[in-house]
Parts: sequence; C-alpha cells; structure tokens
Amino acid sequence: MRAINNFERSIINRILQYHESGITPNIASVIDPLLHDKDIVLDYQNKSVELKADIQFYNQGNITDVVRQITAELVTTVNLLDYLEKNGYVTTYLESSTTGQQRFGQLVQGHNFVNYNFVDPKLIDLLLDYSLKTILVGQSLIDFAKDGYQSKEDLNNRRNIKIALISLIITATLSGIGLIFSYKSLPPTTIDNKSIKALTEPVKQQNKLDSIDKVNQSQLIEFLKKDTIKTRNINKK
Repeated sequence: MRAINNFERSIINRILQYHESGITPNIASVIDPLLHDKDIVLDYQNKSVELKADIQFYNQGNITDVVRQITAELVTTVNLLDYLEKNGYVTTYLESSTTGQQRFGQLVQGHNFVNYNFVDPKLIDLLLDYSLKTILVGQSLIDFAKDGYQSKEDLNNRRNIKIALISLIITATLSGIGLIFSYKSLPPTTIDNKSIKALTEPVKQQNKLDSIDKVNQSQLIEFLKKDTIKTRNINKK
C-alpha cells in the first residue's frame, strides 16, 4: 500500500462513516462537504465537467485560486478511489444509467454564479466514471484504517525487520559473552627470570656505554680547558 496523506485519510474516514451509518456513499456524497457555495455539473452527453461558484462569494478574478484548490482535491479523491478499487479495498458500481446532466454540491438554486470548465481529460473521465458510482466498503479498508493506515504487507515487513534486528542483537551479545569466557579460560602467562634478563640486559649495557661516554666527554672538556689556559699564559709572556 502506498503512503496515504492527511487529506486522503479524511476521505477514507468519511467513506467509513457513511458505511458505519448504513449509508452507501459515492464520490458526490464524499466530496459534497468540500463544495461550500459551489456545484459540480457533469455533462455525460458532451463529456464535460463544470464548476459553478456563487458570484456573491467569488468573481472571475479570484475563482482561479478556488478552481486550483478544488481541482487538486478532486484529482486526489478520484485517484484514491481508483487506487482503492484496483487493490481490493472497495468495489464500485452504477445503480442506474447516467445520461444528460447531473449535479452535486451546495450552490443555492437561483443564485448567480461564475463558472469554470475543467480541461484535464483524465480528471473529466474519472469524474464522469466515478462520481455517481456506489462505493461498497471491503473489510480490508476497515482493517487498513484501524491499523493506522498501514497495509498487512507493511505491518508484516515491519515485524520481520524488528525480528531481524532483535536476532542480530542477540547474536552479537552471545558472541561477546563467548569471547569473554574464552579469554577467562586461557592459562595465566608467566615470565621467568631468564626471559626478564634477556629483555633488560641490552638496556643496562646501553646505559653503561652512555655513562662511559659521559665520563670521557667530561675528561676531554677538562683537558681542553687546561690546555687553553696554558696557551693563553704563553702568549702573554
């Protein structure tokens, strides 16, 4: 199941509310709460869809933003229903033939309006196809909503990942415990006097040589000092 956004969740909840109330919904009834002061007119003969908005709230200048919002909501709704049906969450069917013009929405009859004709052919086809179809809710959609909008496959995948992580942690922990016991089972290591002497003797010998060098250097410096003093006395004479 693909990710479901908040708007799509509200549509699914509305469909389920109708279902729980014993009402069989269609897209028209699901979208109707979104159509304050507006109507959607379906023309099956000319294959067109028109939006009518009350002129006292909208005019030709600001209806563009309204159309943009309504179009996005309609596209999302019909695509969601199309997806739910293809994946077995709902079933749709027509109870009677659709001909001529049909309308739904909350525009007050007799009020003046501004209109907009939808131009996207896919949206038009989906609205003409789905708007008046009856929606039968499957148990899978009810379970989907109860499971936090996660499909059974998503839940199984998450459960498998969790099990794999727990198994990995247990394996790593047991391996660490095994290494600790292996280390503790090793016999204690001892170094005899001969080994210690073999390690320390070269250091001692080097220290002795350094001491001899220091003595020789001191003697040489004293000799040079005395010789220099003698030379200076001779020069004075």
